[in-house]
Amino acid sequence: MRETTISRNWLAKMTLFIAAFIGLGIWGLVDALYVYPARGERFAEFAEYQYLSAQAEAGQVLRASVESPREEYDRLRSEADRLAEERGSLAPDSVARRRVEAELDKLAWLRSLDLIGRLDPAYTTIEAPAERLETLEAEWATREQPKGLSALDIPTQWLFVVIGFGGGLWMLFVVARVLKTKYRYDEAEHRLTLPSGESFTPNQIQEVDKKKWDKFFVTVRLEGGAAHKLDLLRYQPLEQWILEMEKLSPNYEPPEEDEAQAAIESTSPVQPAIGGNPVTGETDAAAESPSDERTR
Repeated sequence: MRETTISRNWLAKMTLFIAAFIGLGIWGLVDALYVYPARGERFAEFAEYQYLSAQAEAGQVLRASVESPREEYDRLRSEADRLAEERGSLAPDSVARRRVEAELDKLAWLRSLDLIGRLDPAYTTIEAPAERLETLEAEWATREQPKGLSALDIPTQWLFVVIGFGGGLWMLFVVARVLKTKYRYDEAEHRLTLPSGESFTPNQIQEVDKKKWDKFFVTVRLEGGAAHKLDLLRYQPLEQWILEMEKLSPNYEPPEEDEAQAAIESTSPVQPAIGGNPVTGETDAAAESPSDERTR
């Protein structure tokens, strides 16, 4: 009794898909844990520099420390539109405008910390704001402004992690299930045994439904109304067995091209060998001698 094996072509395609999904998951994980947080940290430092500079211009750098960042962030978010309108109505060089700009820069700094999970007093309490500003000025004198994060950047990377590892694990489960599933075929009885343990022979087949043959599926309908949908893509040589059983089934009707070819073969005269007698079909040994063959 023979057993099906997994299709090598299908397994190769699944391996590529699994590798692609796992690669996507790894890529998203690295971005979520390292790449984007590192970029967010650089931008948060730059935003802190901008905020401290604005506080210094407004004459209140010593009051730059934020002891309750969450409450301050919520307050500034609720007042953001008002502050933006107020800034536009004030004179460019006025102290009032500089203080409004410092508030908006504080909001940008706190938002940048919130995006990387650092909206905490440990990161917003500045013991010596003036010295901190000098340090940041020296660091950013030769550095370009980094690109800030959006609210969706890091969550999107975690979505890639879920899709990548989830899809990869699901495909591994599918491959494992296919490897475990076996169809068995008794060539002597022409009996196909399904993974469920059910079996049937060609005499029980009423119809082989090939409507989804192009999608590598076939439905075998048996006496009594039972029907079995078989996957021909993943299991080999299941397709060959089904075609063999179909030809032995009682209701099998060969395609027209098969009938025409069979008729041609049955009526074709026997062609004599080269140099043979057209009546008896015997070969002329002299005509086929090795010496004559070499002298042609």
